[in-house]
Amino acid sequence: MTHDDPPALPEFDRRPPVTDKAVQYRIYRVGTGAGLRIVCLSPDLLGIHTHWIGGGTRPCLSGGVCLPCQHGVRRDWHAWVTGYDPTNGHIRIVELTENAAGPPARWIDSTGTLRGARLTLRRPGGRKTSPLVSEVEAGSVPAELLPPDADRVRCLLRLWRLPDTHLAAISTSDLSGISLKLREA
Repeated sequence: MTHDDPPALPEFDRRPPVTDKAVQYRIYRVGTGAGLRIVCLSPDLLGIHTHWIGGGTRPCLSGGVCLPCQHGVRRDWHAWVTGYDPTNGHIRIVELTENAAGPPARWIDSTGTLRGARLTLRRPGGRKTSPLVSEVEAGSVPAELLPPDADRVRCLLRLWRLPDTHLAAISTSDLSGISLKLREA
């Protein structure tokens, strides 16, 4: 801004902002105990390599700019699927490990979609670090009667405290084979 430029003014609205409900879902990780059974709302898996840092997963930025990779921090692949929990009516974004994502991926390969299928997740070893296992079976609710899928990309970016301003309005199916790269701030 130069001396001759007019000062920037705030932008006023005549209505309150519309809350983005798609970004308000929490990420759910299956612990020990009873496990979790959901009806899948997502048509597919959304996966990315991650690093475990400071008690949580962080995305691997790959392409030579990932500091955890440069420091030898182990990299694991995780996927997320939106599901409806019929026991309490909650909609959750559920994290799957690479092992647990196998049966849903095979289900998608054979049926074309995960939406409407029942997904059961559990940790049979009794420890929070026991391998997560999954089972998929046909659901009984028609897919068109289910609530919509959550915007999993935006939810994850929010969880990881990363800006989502660089994302265009794209569907998760457009993300196949694309690595998310952040702009320099």
